[in-house]
Parts: sequence; C-alpha cells; structure tokens
Amino acid sequence: MKTKLFTYSAPLILFFALIFSSCKKALGPDMLYAVPTPVISNIATKEADLEVAWEYSDDSNISKFVVQLSYDKNFAAVAKSDSIGATERGYLFKNVNLVTEYYVRVKAVAKNIVLTSDFSSKSLQLESIFKPLVRADVKATNVTLKWDNPVSGSVNNIVLIPLNGSPLAPFQLSTTDKANKTVTITGLSAATVYTALINENDNRKGVISFTTRDINERITINSSPIVYETLQDAVDAANSGDVINFGGAVYDFSGADLETVRITNKSLTLKPEVGSTVTPTITLKNFWLKGNISSFAISGLKIISTSKANTATNTDYNKHIIGVSYVNSTITVTIENSDLSGAESGLIFTQTSTAGNLPEGALSPGIHHLIIRNSLFHDFGNAGGDFIDYRSGTIGNILLENSSFWKLARAFFRTDNTASALGGSKVIINKNTFNSICNGGAFLRTQAPGVDVTLSNNIISNKTSNNNNSISGTGAVVKANNNNTFGTNSGNFTNSISTANNVGNTSLDPQYVDPNNGIFTVGNPTVKAAQQGDPRWLQ
Repeated sequence: MKTKLFTYSAPLILFFALIFSSCKKALGPDMLYAVPTPVISNIATKEADLEVAWEYSDDSNISKFVVQLSYDKNFAAVAKSDSIGATERGYLFKNVNLVTEYYVRVKAVAKNIVLTSDFSSKSLQLESIFKPLVRADVKATNVTLKWDNPVSGSVNNIVLIPLNGSPLAPFQLSTTDKANKTVTITGLSAATVYTALINENDNRKGVISFTTRDINERITINSSPIVYETLQDAVDAANSGDVINFGGAVYDFSGADLETVRITNKSLTLKPEVGSTVTPTITLKNFWLKGNISSFAISGLKIISTSKANTATNTDYNKHIIGVSYVNSTITVTIENSDLSGAESGLIFTQTSTAGNLPEGALSPGIHHLIIRNSLFHDFGNAGGDFIDYRSGTIGNILLENSSFWKLARAFFRTDNTASALGGSKVIINKNTFNSICNGGAFLRTQAPGVDVTLSNNIISNKTSNNNNSISGTGAVVKANNNNTFGTNSGNFTNSISTANNVGNTSLDPQYVDPNNGIFTVGNPTVKAAQQGDPRWLQ
C-alpha cells in the first residue's frame, strides 16, 4: 500500500513542477532600461558664446541629444534649445545673454523614444570684477573701465560688443593696465550701447554694459565754451540770471547722486543751445529750489522724471518735478515749448508749513506765480500729491495756455486753506486739452481763500474718477466759458460752478485721432469752429 502511494506521487510532483516553471516564464520578457544619462563635463564662456561639453560612452541606441540653456536654475524659461547628432559631444550656444549665471542641461533621446534618458544639468557661476561706472567714465567715443582682482587667475584682454553688432577685436591689457586695474578704450561710436567682457584668454571674469554719449551732448552757461559734466555742475557754477544751455542730445542724470538738481538763491533758465535742431531730452528725478529765487524757467526741453518708475527713495519733496516748498521769495516758474512726464505725483509742490517732515527746517513760504505755455504733460502718477499742489505760501498769477495734459494727476489743481491768494491775482486756464486725468481726485480743489479761477476755451474729456470739484475757500470763485466737456465723469468738471458763471459750454465728442498715443487732433468741425482746446490740435 505504501509502495503504491509512492508510485502515484512521483508523476504528480513532476506535473506540478512543469506548471510552476511554465507560469514563471509567462511573467513576460526581460525588463528594458532607459539609455544612460549624459554627464556634462564642462561649461565655458567664449566672448558672447557659451560652450558646453559632455561625456557619453555608447551611442548605438540613441538618435540624438537635446541640449538646453536657461538663465533660471529651475528652467522656468528655456532661453535656447537644440537637437544635435548622436555622435556629438559638445555644443556652442551663440550670442547668449551676457550675465553671470548660466544653466545647461542635456539628455539622450533613444531610438525607442520611451527609453530616453533624464536630463543631466550643470550650472556656471561667473564672477564680475568690473567696478560700477560713473558718468565721468563714459564719453562719446571712449570709456574708462576699472576692475578688482579676480578670485583666481588673472586678466589679459577686454572685448567690447556693440548692441546688434559683432564683437570688436580683443583689447590686450598692458602690464600697466593690469597693475592699475584700469584702462581707457578709445575709438568707440557715439550714442551706442556696448557690453564689455574682461577675460583671462577666453575665460570671462566680468561683464558690464554702458551707453556712449551723444556727440552733441554739451552743457554750457550762456553758450560759453566751457562744457560741464553734469547739470548740477552747471547749476553750481552759474550766477543768478544765467541761462544753462543743452546740446541736442539725451542726458541721463538718473543716478542717485545726480537725480535731484538743487538750486539755491539763483534764478536760472534751462533751454537748448542756439541753433539746436534736436530737442534735448533730460532724465532726472526732480528740481529742488530753495531760498531767494525770482525765476526758474524750462524752455524747449523734454524732461523725464524717474520718480513714478522708482518710488523706493521718494519723499514728499521729490514726487513732483519742481519742488518750491523752501523758496522764500516771489518766484515765477515758467514752462514753455516743453514736454514733461514721469513724476509720481505731479508738476509743482509746496508743503504745508506745519508738516511734521520738514527736511531742512522751518518753511518761510514765498509768493508763487506759474506760467505754462505751449507744452505737453503726460504719463504722471496719481499718488502722494496732486498735479499743481500748493499747500503753503501765497498763490499769485497762474496761466495755463495752449497746452495738453493727459494720463496724469490725482487732483489737477489744488490749493489748501494753509495757503492764501495774492490780492487781485488770477488763475487762468485757457485753450488747453485735458484727457484721461484726475485718477482719484477732483479737477479743481480750491480751499485757499480768495482764489479766482477762469476756465475758457478748453477741451476737458474722460475724467478717470468720479470726484466733483471742491470750491470751499472763502471768496473763491470759478468761472467757465466756452469749454467742451465730454466722456466719462464729464459733469465733474463744471460741478460747483454757479449757473451765472457757467456760460457757453458744450458737451460734444471731439473725435480725437489717436488719444491713446497722445494725438488729440480734433475731428469734430463744431469743436474746431469754437476754437476749443490746445490750438496745435485744431489745424
């Protein structure tokens, strides 16, 4: 019986063994693995190019490599990407951004695409040994470059690359240049953007960009032959009554040491040099006027304030292009035939004499006259103050005529009850075009007693915010005659003006040609016939 049982057991064992073996084989083929990931061996700069090299042992199973460049370590944006052959082991990125950090990654693309490798990444951090440039370092046809010693190695050449141009031949540094760590390179083109690279052979040690000056850049006093480096230099050298002249060029005084031009106890006029056919363009933050100044005039210039674009260093005293809080005399500010833009708050400002933040002591408020003729004002901010903003002093005669104002202001015209009006003085706003103004305030806010305002022959359109005029000063009066008000919140402009003083005004679409781009040519023949608005747009 036992022998019989054993006889049946042997075939059964063999049967189950075969089944087990068959099931194991049915699990599927052997696993397939991704092709190896490339190993980046080197990244190096070569003038405006970037070289990358990698190692890879067996390319029989791949079809190509994908190589990518980014300036962000997470590759949030890929600056350059390319596919190259499977036998390649390096790549040259042409005309890369000249920065101090580069991030490169490479992957191998398998013939069976599902087996493509992961990316291999590597970064290159470069030092930048150039010292910051100051205005005196850059001229029309030369530049003086200065640097510190590199962390390792040395430097022996500088390459200059003009914007949209090919690199210039390397400038070889002399023993003296290296010892002094400074060199002046001549023969450059005027008004051109350059990037300078300082190298040890092809190994970059620093990068800096600059713009050479316009050949016509000249700042003189009364057209004398002496040329001043900065506007502040000319102001400091001038006598009261002088004219500071500008050649037809672009002037950038936006650096922290130059952006505020301070004028003390001097009456000055700023205007183009005689015979200039190009409007000088001057970038700065503001003018700070102080003391006994009878007149300050801007004529025939384009002034671009930086205070709206760069608010970090703004105070109550530099958000307007012209600050006259500390003028203690009778002053007439004149702006004619000019183009002003870019301030955070507005054009002109006097601080309240009781304000807690008086940076240069107590105020001795002056008497303020303002004349604006044939000028353009646009793209100002609407924070921290109003466009014409008198909070102290005595308001004299104000004339705004034949000018255009757009994309600007919280309130347009403001006089606080801490200011006063000069007896018999007038505020005349005549033949101007206003569009897209007053984002957050009234057109007129007159709290000072005795202010006498006349609005005549203006086009006032598309007020941004719904704030009515505020006419509250004792004896203040506003008269409006032959104005055309139109568009959003147009009722705000004549609000608070009595019926008797609101005569002959219309509400017609002026049919501007291109108001978004500051072209207010009037298409409506009725408005033209009424001679309403800035005359330049009625031709």
